[in-house]
Amino acid sequence: MRVDTNSVVTDRLSANTAVSLFETFNASPRVRYESQDYSDIEAAYNGLEKYVTNVAASKLRGLIVSGPPGVGKTTGVVKMLKAHGVGKYTVVAGHMSVIQLYCELYRHRSQGDIVVLDDVDSAFKSMEGLNVVKAAADTVPQRRISWATSSQWLQLWGIPKAFDFDGGIILISNETSRKGRAGKLRQHINAIADRLHSVSLGSDDKDEQFHQLCYQVIHGDLLKSRGLTPDQECEVLDYIDCHLDSLDFVSLRTATKIAELIALEPQDWRSMANLGILNSIDHAGVN
Repeated sequence: MRVDTNSVVTDRLSANTAVSLFETFNASPRVRYESQDYSDIEAAYNGLEKYVTNVAASKLRGLIVSGPPGVGKTTGVVKMLKAHGVGKYTVVAGHMSVIQLYCELYRHRSQGDIVVLDDVDSAFKSMEGLNVVKAAADTVPQRRISWATSSQWLQLWGIPKAFDFDGGIILISNETSRKGRAGKLRQHINAIADRLHSVSLGSDDKDEQFHQLCYQVIHGDLLKSRGLTPDQECEVLDYIDCHLDSLDFVSLRTATKIAELIALEPQDWRSMANLGILNSIDHAGVN
């Protein structure tokens, strides 16, 4: 009897493929996440690291890092500054008065020093604040920052009304928070963006957000400090994947909240997550 060798080979390949898939999905819960292609995310973070390294080395005056909440913008920048920083740096988050911003720039005015403004919206609400940031980001060889009005606070703190700024500035912003501005304010914000290099991370697509979250958990050690086992880390990802349609968006904090529940209630965390995460709006993203 003649054997159809092509059919035998095809059947063998099919069988091997089935075995391979079985091993992939049953050998370890992490395999299906570890086997994903993260090359695009790695390329983005490698590129960001090169920018941050050059700002730290005073080869670039500054950088804008933009993207939706929860893609690890601030976490990534701080980690890179710790690894490659030459001078001192500070991270300013939330509200800050313009005079406080001026003082921080003065304290970090030397080469290698860096001021990170983490979505400090208040700095862009006045012309004075915009002018201070524009001066710090200016393209002239010698950047000079001035305080236009008299201030007893500057005198009290021993800070001059003008100084040369040789440090770096990194602006971190959520893309959506910049929308809707118009007129002169928008023009000045665009002028700052024109002075600095800009890097965009992440997107508003939930599938891409989840893919990036998988990368942060598997390769970025996002949940290591939470005391979870590798299998529990996968349970976090499985839960988010299963309820992706019910979430407004996926952020790093989505995963850390679930990890907290697992640590508190290892047996009943899912019912708590159903109540506290799926039924609430998770707007507090991690940058």
